[in-house]
Amino acid sequence: ILATILALVMALGLCTTSWAETTANCTAEGCVHKAAVGTTHYDTLAAAVEAATNGQTIVLLAGTAEDITVASGKDITIDLNGKMVKNVTSDTITVALGAKLTITGTGTVDNVTHGKAAIYNNGTVILNGGSYTRSAEAENDTTTSGGNSYYNILNHGVMTINATVEVKSSGHFSSLIANGYYSYTATDPRSGYVDGTNQAAPQLTINGGTFSGGINTVKNDDGASLVINDGHFSNITQATVQNNNTAEIHGGTFDAAGHDAFQNRYYAGGKNNGVFTITAGQFTGNVYSGEGATTAISGGTFKDAEGKAVDVSAYLVAGKQQNSDGSVGNKSYYYYPSTSDTTTSTTTKGSPKTFDAGVGIYAVTAVLSVTGMAWTAKKRH
Repeated sequence: ILATILALVMALGLCTTSWAETTANCTAEGCVHKAAVGTTHYDTLAAAVEAATNGQTIVLLAGTAEDITVASGKDITIDLNGKMVKNVTSDTITVALGAKLTITGTGTVDNVTHGKAAIYNNGTVILNGGSYTRSAEAENDTTTSGGNSYYNILNHGVMTINATVEVKSSGHFSSLIANGYYSYTATDPRSGYVDGTNQAAPQLTINGGTFSGGINTVKNDDGASLVINDGHFSNITQATVQNNNTAEIHGGTFDAAGHDAFQNRYYAGGKNNGVFTITAGQFTGNVYSGEGATTAISGGTFKDAEGKAVDVSAYLVAGKQQNSDGSVGNKSYYYYPSTSDTTTSTTTKGSPKTFDAGVGIYAVTAVLSVTGMAWTAKKRH
């Protein structure tokens, strides 16, 4: 009997070390494990995510191909540690409602499957590092997916992206980052708000980073709010930022030469309010604000690919003017000495300084770009 018990104990011990062992038994040169939590190693990142308790950091030890889900109630960090996480068949990393994930370090989160994202968030995500890609994105255009296309990041929760992050795509069919819902009332949680699965009012804050590609580089959609404080955004297809609800830009560089630096669009129904506030930023490209949308610009510089000013005078808030170099600043006034002979008169305020850059500088006033006009009737990907 004793021999049987000892054999069972040894067997259980061997089973345990197949998925976890201490670093004392796993050298850097010979370690075959994918992830570590403290001194405990795991055969898969998924196993490490499941085992990690709130506040713990998982360090990626090697590249891995897995579909990862961070379950509700978890609050963990993944350090990419210079490695790659690639999906198998689903979204690469899914964060459930009620879960929180922070990603740090250099490394890559990649997705290679049609209709799936590198990050699909329904909870809370903070990206402090990493590159987020879709390396198998097909050659496509604005009307056909080519059989493999999707958002790199789909946010239906609360997400913050910070300065060292890179998100890039070679595609032209899907937006690079989608914040909010394609159709708010849709019953599919990937497209619409579903109580208990995702959040009623998704929020995306971008504090920096580099973002390139997609039909739109950042799309702010049904029911969502977007705040951009900094970052570099580039697009060669449609728009660097397309807003369909509520968005603010307080800084950053937005390069869409020949296309739209921003689009702002309103649709009736309460989830596509088309409210866009811009206080700063460097914008290259056309601008578009559709019927019913409210665009309020109090700062920033707006130019075309040749460095000529793009007229945004129709969207300026009170007390602001656009200068001939495309920059927006405080309105200037001329003051003239009084011609009155009475001693009670000092000076009178003359007419506001006229900004007449419309002659020979701007092609249009309140630009409705060709790209923007093409999509006013329906929302794009």
